[in-house]
Amino acid sequence: MSYIENTYGPPPSVLLVGHGIFGAVHRKALEDLEKDGRVIISGVVDIDQCKLEGLSQRVFKNLNTALKKENIDIVAVVTNTGDHANTIESVLEHKSNMDFFIEKSFVENVDQAKCLANRLSQSAVGFGFLIRQSPAIKAAIEYINKHQLKVEKVGVVWKKKRQPTRPSAGVHIDEACHSIDALLHYILPSIGACEFDSTVSIKPIKTKYSNKIIDKVAQEKIYGKSFSKPMAEVSYNIEVNGIQIKGLSSFIKGPVERKITIDTMDKTRVEILFDKEVEGLKGDHIRVNKGTEQLISRSFSNINRVKSEWEEFLNYRQQKNRSFLVAGLYEAIRDLKITKALAMDEVSILQGSGS
Repeated sequence: MSYIENTYGPPPSVLLVGHGIFGAVHRKALEDLEKDGRVIISGVVDIDQCKLEGLSQRVFKNLNTALKKENIDIVAVVTNTGDHANTIESVLEHKSNMDFFIEKSFVENVDQAKCLANRLSQSAVGFGFLIRQSPAIKAAIEYINKHQLKVEKVGVVWKKKRQPTRPSAGVHIDEACHSIDALLHYILPSIGACEFDSTVSIKPIKTKYSNKIIDKVAQEKIYGKSFSKPMAEVSYNIEVNGIQIKGLSSFIKGPVERKITIDTMDKTRVEILFDKEVEGLKGDHIRVNKGTEQLISRSFSNINRVKSEWEEFLNYRQQKNRSFLVAGLYEAIRDLKITKALAMDEVSILQGSGS
């Protein structure tokens, strides 16, 4: 498809920075979008030449070389989180109003995020929180709004086996952030239970640290000794607008399970299950029960969440109208503050913008 046939106008050029496991997922999604006439992949950057072998796109080991040689509209940052700040700064030195799609987390800490936020004020920026793209979440929101249900409490279970060959900044940063971000910045605001920037109270209940879940050599190379024994499990309580969220996120407690449970004032229970096989169909699911009566049980086959979040970001970039499906700078910084709070030994209060 040529851009003349494409109602979105001339497709933007995208430079993909980082081609590890998830970088390859982004490349494949971008290749599909390129076929649809939505983007042009200008190149792929990775410092490891082995990760670039066999690609059909132009490849670069050096980011600055790629920026000088190519005309870029969007930089996709899919490197390890520890490299995000330097990558973004290097790009902004080349072009101060460059647009970005950045995989979560934004950067390593809140101070880095605040410094970069001002420099990104003239850019269209989106962040990769792909759980927001789940059709089961959309169905749950529609059901709750249709029946005007009021939320009483929420439960989160987010257990996932960590491949020992992968380094990790900790389960709170790599996994817990997904469900918390989806709840505080998408689900609860969409059903009128809170504002997307409401004041939040975060209380870690119990944390466990383990070096059995990671490759120790790769871990120290990327994160240094400060993360030599990353957080492997955390249980927590979060309160927002009078609603209690009780959560558990773990790399070490099986079986694999990712679920959000919403209990309402009229005793309806809405369960959202992710990446689960139900009756032979693997994907996301929604179950609604009231007492012993099952009202809804619906399954959704797996969708390409990464392609979906790219489509939402491209729509936002063109129309300048951000939906709940596109995480912005404000939410990305709040998510960093929340993950930091999960590693504290005390209650943390995250003030909303209206406080």
